[in-house]
Amino acid sequence: MEQEQKSIFNFSFDENSKEHIKTIGQWAAINAILAFVGLILNIVQFVMLSRGVYRRATLFNFNLSPQNGFTLFVQALISVLLNVFLYNASVHLKKGVEGMNNEMLGKGFGMLRTYYKIYGIILIVALVLVVLGLLFLNTFRRY
Repeated sequence: MEQEQKSIFNFSFDENSKEHIKTIGQWAAINAILAFVGLILNIVQFVMLSRGVYRRATLFNFNLSPQNGFTLFVQALISVLLNVFLYNASVHLKKGVEGMNNEMLGKGFGMLRTYYKIYGIILIVALVLVVLGLLFLNTFRRY
């Protein structure tokens, strides 16, 4: 009976499972790297807009203010923290599968679970703020 209980916590993966976990880790790393690239492009765009480099070429009239810089800073901070977390999860998953290290694999899956929880909470908060903003605009709209 004790042997059966001990064997429950020893994971063994076949080659198909290992490949799936490696793929999860690879896509997590790709997602994190592309998010960093997108963040860098946002920062470059903000700097170019603030210097007036292509202000005339855009369709919208951007009014840059300190609030825009603060918003970009908050966006950058959240993005960096989340994507470093995601990249670390992918590294732990990769190391856990390659070395058959259950501790690293468990830590990688735990980090991935935490990443998705945080991302989901941020998404829900953003959706609630958008809905409240639309209700606010609809309330004070002139006919």
